[in-house]
Amino acid sequence: MQLRCPKCNEVLGEADINLADDVAFCRRCSEAYRLSELVGGAVKPKVDPTSCPPQGCWYRETATGWEAGASTRSLMAFFLIPFTAAWSGFSLTGIYGSQIVHHKFDLMTSLFGLPFLMGTIVLIGLILMSVAGSVVLSSTDGETLVVIQGVGGVGWRRRVRIAAGSQIGEGVWGYRNGGGALSCIAIEGLQSIRFGSNLRYARRAFLLQTLRLKFPLIAVVER
Repeated sequence: MQLRCPKCNEVLGEADINLADDVAFCRRCSEAYRLSELVGGAVKPKVDPTSCPPQGCWYRETATGWEAGASTRSLMAFFLIPFTAAWSGFSLTGIYGSQIVHHKFDLMTSLFGLPFLMGTIVLIGLILMSVAGSVVLSSTDGETLVVIQGVGGVGWRRRVRIAAGSQIGEGVWGYRNGGGALSCIAIEGLQSIRFGSNLRYARRAFLLQTLRLKFPLIAVVER
């Protein structure tokens, strides 16, 4: 099937069609379109992604269904670990360490240190995810998706009911410093969920295409 630009009717070349990002580009008009809108329905990957997962990803059939996952390991750990050790070490030692050494509790000082304590907890969580974290998807009935983000199966867990008419595509999660949005996988329908913002592009694309393969009735959209 040939895809044509809705503006100039030019046939779109294969090189200008990106299944992973759900984008089709017309060079004549310099316009980008949602691929799913041009074909008028769900877009399935040309190649079964589960047959050749990229590095850091996996897929396996289970006794009751299937499981696919991607590692969140990142070189960011080499920055986060020394930064957390220095930032948290100085701040928490100065605020709480002196109270422990002198056996004297100061309420105002302790309250002042709470943001530093919370920041340390967040940083430790980011370190764990960048060293040994993963995003794992699974389904046992072909209708319910289980998403786990964490370390060793422990962490944030959601169950999402997938139905005909549900939508899947790239979404945004929060904002980077400076206002740039983080890309993630977004599912919207009877239930909505966003996840995978801490995955590399190739790993996120693998999970996205696996979902399209396993839930063929969902519509593919670009957010």
